[in-house]
This record gives sequence, structure tokens and C-alpha cells, in this order.
Amino acid sequence: MGLPSANDYSEDTAQIIDREMKEILDSQYEVAKGILMRHKNTLDKGAALVLKEENIEGNRLKKLLEADRKGQRSKTEGGTKGGSKAKPRKTNADTGQ
Repeated sequence: MGLPSANDYSEDTAQIIDREMKEILDSQYEVAKGILMRHKNTLDKGAALVLKEENIEGNRLKKLLEADRKGQRSKTEGGTKGGSKAKPRKTNADTGQ
């Protein structure tokens, strides 16, 4: 098994694979960027803490992340006028898994 060699498929197939891979990577880049933007405040606080103290111990990091989760929850539970706002879909990156 292993990776196929260049002779195992045509140039047309290689171009299709390349296009599909680019679409997957571009899509997942946008997902990752969205997660980082939703948690920007927490990332900034964590970065400031690391710059100030050079490290973050487990309990301190846990408190920072819990505060972020509570903040995200309160934003989605508030809803909007004229209807409810859908909750963002949880991903493995959001849950730290």
C-alpha cells in the first residue's frame, strides 16, 4: 500500500485531486479562522498573560477558557428581536478535543 506513484493515475485525475484538495483546505482554513475570530478576546487575554508571566498554569488557563465558554453561551442565549439566534455549531476545536 502507501501513496500511489505518479504513474498510478492520469494527469487529468491528478488535476481533479489537486482541485478537491484545494477546496477542502480553503474550506477548513475558513472554519479555523472563524473559530479564532469567535475566541479572539480569549486569545488576546491568554497572549497578554503569557507575555506578562511567561506561562499559564493549568488552573489559570482553565478559568480563562471557562470564562470564554460562558461568554459565548450568553451571546447565543440572548437571541435577537423578531426571532431566536441559532447557536454556533460545536467543533472539536471548540471543545478542545
